[in-house]
Amino acid sequence: MQRISTERLEFAYASAGIDEGIPLVLLHGFTGHRDDFAQVVPRLSQGRRVLAPDLRGHGESGRAAGPEDYTFSECMADLLAFLDALGIEQCDLLGHSMGGMVAVRFALEYPTRLRSLVLMSTSASGFAHETNESLRKSSVFVKEAGLAALQGAMEKVGRANPDPVIERWAERYWEHQRRRYAEMDPNAYVGFATAMIDQISVSSRLSEIRVSTSILIGSEDSDFLAAADELSDGIEQATRYDLQGAGHHPHEEEREQFYAAFTEHFQDVER
Repeated sequence: MQRISTERLEFAYASAGIDEGIPLVLLHGFTGHRDDFAQVVPRLSQGRRVLAPDLRGHGESGRAAGPEDYTFSECMADLLAFLDALGIEQCDLLGHSMGGMVAVRFALEYPTRLRSLVLMSTSASGFAHETNESLRKSSVFVKEAGLAALQGAMEKVGRANPDPVIERWAERYWEHQRRRYAEMDPNAYVGFATAMIDQISVSSRLSEIRVSTSILIGSEDSDFLAAADELSDGIEQATRYDLQGAGHHPHEEEREQFYAAFTEHFQDVER
């Protein structure tokens, strides 16, 4: 793990691979951690530099003053500052879940800073009513009982009614989730939950994205299948990869399909 200070916050990040060429930057999702990608970074970093920062309020990166400072716009500004601090003029950017919501907006606002884009298990629009209600309830729970209590309740329910996709890597999944929640700022949970609930759709602007784009979606990720359709239809340069048997974490659940999609992505970008 490395650290870098910017005018905004101090960021913790993982770095691997050769220190030359255009780097690949990996943005984790809500409640995530740079180590969400730990299992795949060794392969992804063959022949390129890979950087995986903790987003603000997550992992070991800096904390903001309150929930109102945890927004997509703040994360976009953070990413810009992170790239500038490392002297990176252009990168390939992967965003997973909430990280993808940040990534698609970054692509729209700072197109010259990207060579290519990978959007994995993510959306350009808001969630269904049921998901928003779940986020509202869990935010109240966090305010009243804390993140450790929320994680414990989630794990209890998850183990009693196992998701068949998660069950394939359940022990590592729950162990890592406990660490993620232990290292997250409760204000970040509440703030980013609100940001996702209240997000303004950027689907009408997707045609503005001109960089080579890959969309990765697990065939069992029912909450994001329609969102993948919207991204595929809206981004002219997009290639879609449906990873059969994967859920919301394709890089964990169907790793060889994930690697194959990345190989094709970079073959297209670098030819």
